[in-house]
This record gives sequence, structure tokens and C-alpha cells, in this order.
Amino acid sequence: MTTENRITAINNATSTGEKKTIRYKHVDHLLDVKQIPLGALLYNPYNGRIRSLIKSFESAQQREINNEDEKDIEIIEQYLYDSAKGKNDKTLESLRENGQQEVGIVTKDGVIIDGNRRACLLNIIRKGDESRNYFKAVVLPDQLKDNEREITLLETRYQMGVDSKVDYNPIEKYIRCYELKEDHDLDLSEIAEIMAESEPQITAWLSIFNLMEEYLIYLKTPRIYTRLEKREGHFVDLLNYLNQHEKNLIFSDDDLAKLKEVYFDYIRLGIPVLRARVIGRPTGANSFFSRKEIWNDFIKDHTELKASYTDLSFDGIRAKNPSYSNEDVIRQIDNAWKDTLEDSLIENLSYYESDLKDLIETYAPLKLLQRIQNNVDRINVESMEPTTKEDVIRLINKIQSKLTNLLHLVNQN
Repeated sequence: MTTENRITAINNATSTGEKKTIRYKHVDHLLDVKQIPLGALLYNPYNGRIRSLIKSFESAQQREINNEDEKDIEIIEQYLYDSAKGKNDKTLESLRENGQQEVGIVTKDGVIIDGNRRACLLNIIRKGDESRNYFKAVVLPDQLKDNEREITLLETRYQMGVDSKVDYNPIEKYIRCYELKEDHDLDLSEIAEIMAESEPQITAWLSIFNLMEEYLIYLKTPRIYTRLEKREGHFVDLLNYLNQHEKNLIFSDDDLAKLKEVYFDYIRLGIPVLRARVIGRPTGANSFFSRKEIWNDFIKDHTELKASYTDLSFDGIRAKNPSYSNEDVIRQIDNAWKDTLEDSLIENLSYYESDLKDLIETYAPLKLLQRIQNNVDRINVESMEPTTKEDVIRLINKIQSKLTNLLHLVNQN
């Protein structure tokens, strides 16, 4: 359908008799609610609910998604459907039984500003019932189909700037803040106003997003934002730790860079937020990074474990499997990485967690010696690798020497 035909279909749409007040361009407008044919409408490709998915798709495909192309429309609809899987069945049932209760907002030339997911579900219903072929909405007075900036501002104000933003994937708010600042030249106060947040909160989100971008570049998949799902808390913690450690002049830029990379690796593994904190937490010297005697050995072992591995190429897998989605490619890359490194990286983390516990807990000598004895009792010489025999002997002699010295000190006490 051409733009002219869309405009004509929207102009000729039947009014329901209802009215809705919309604030547009700083003026309140009392607008008629219309029953607009679904075929006259376009999904919003800048929709904040699915922006991470759209941008990941565009980055991988090296083209913009087209909301007038049938195949791309199917992709957008799948993203919209997946964005609220847990609510779709209930919403579909309500739409079938009660009709559309919430009125949407569309532009003069048919772009849906508010109500994309509802329109998607109505299109699903339409496939089984052609009589349900309309979307209830008010119509803004301007044509905005090719105006990304204005569509983004309106959608943010009408959807992400109200309480409903809690329904969005947490990553979406970071992307939207970045777009408003970098792509659309809004200053912090304007972003805060349109998103109904404080300026300090917007500043924090932008800093966290910059760290997320670094993570994706580190993984050699820039702008593939789907790799950030369920990892927001890790980045919030890491930024806080880096900021606090940076104020401590004993840490160099190289120290902080290594902390960041190690944290990135364990974020990739998907270890829980609480467990990851032991790597870099600055409070009370209660982390590897805060204990130099642990950190130096931990980072050395971590680096050696990773040294022989090279990640599979995103572009290489895509070239061999053009039908793969971003998620398919990333799944193959991460599965290969985890199959090779996960067990050894987790084992290394566990080893130094135990080491840290020994340092920070104030055990009496007797209790420490009892723990050492228990560990010695668990050593199975039969399972020893022949190649490690000399190292084992050397370590036993070293421990024996230290115990002899300790026994001498105890006898003198």
C-alpha cells in the first residue's frame, strides 16, 4: 500500500464516537478515536520495546529493517510477540472476548506510535477472523514515516516515559538513552524529562551502556545487543567497582583493564551476579582484586587458561549458514567457548574463592591446621598425572619445610 493510500484509508476510517486527549507539540489535542484498517498501518521500527532486537538484526544484516517489506514485517511481529510471551495468551483472550480496550496512537501516514504489540496480536486474530480487521487509535496530524527522530521522541514519551516502561526488557532503556543523546542530540535534562527520570539516573544509564558496548566489542560482536539479556546487574556492579577502584591510586589503568576483561569473561559464562562480586568487590578487601596476593595468581592462571583458545568468527558462521539468526550464530560461538573453557574457568574461580576465604576469616591456628590435615587426607596419589610428579614433590618439600619452621616457632612460644 502506498503512503497516499494509507493516508486515504486512515482519513476514511470510521469514528467510534470516543475521544482521547493527546499532548502533541506542547499542546493538548482532543482527537477522535477511529477504527483503522490494520492493513493501513505500519509497525514502528524504532519501538523501544524491541529496539535491542532490531538493532542486533540491523548490525548482523548490515541493513535497516523495512517495515513495509513482508519478510521484515514477519520479523518485527515475531520480536513484538516474543517481547511479552507471558502476557500474550491473556491479551489475545481479552481482545477476542472484549475487543480492544486501550486506544493506540498512529501518525497521519500510519506509523503506530503506541500499541504495536496490540496491533500485532490483532493481526494474529485477523488471520482467523477477517471481520476483526481494525485497530482503534487516535491519529496525529503529521506524516512522520520517514522522521526517525520525531517517532522516537513520541514513542519514548507516550510509552517509555510512563509507568509501563517496567514491562520493557531492561536493556531497552539503556539503548534508548544512548539514541536520544547521540543520534538525536538531546541533552541530559531533555532525556530525563522525556523518560520521566532524574538526570543522575540518565547519566548512570549512559555510563552503564558504554560499558555494555565495550563488552560487545570485547566479544567481537558490536551492537549485537541480544547478548546483554539477563546481564544488566553484572554491568551495574562492574561500573560501580571500576569507579571506586579508580579513586584508589594504588591501581593502574592496566590493573583496571584486566579486572574489566576478567569480569567480562565471567559475565559471558553467565555466573550469578552475587557470585561474580567476589572478583572485584572493593569493600573490606573482600575480593580477589582487593587482595594483591590472590589477584596476581588468579589473573595469571585465568590468562593461561584462555591463551590457547580463539573464538569462532561471527561473520564466518554467518557466511556458511546465511539462514541462521543472530541468536543461532551466538549460541554456536558461546557453546564452543563454554565447551572448551567453562569447567576450567569455574574451577579456577572456586579455587581462589576458597583461598580468599582462608585469608579473610580469622581462624585459630588449630582450626587452620585441622583444615590443612583434612585437605591432605583427601589427596589421592593414584590420580596424580605423571607429568606433575616433580611439581608435586617440590611442593611437598616446600610445605614440609614451612611446617618444620612452624613447629619450631610453636615450641618456642
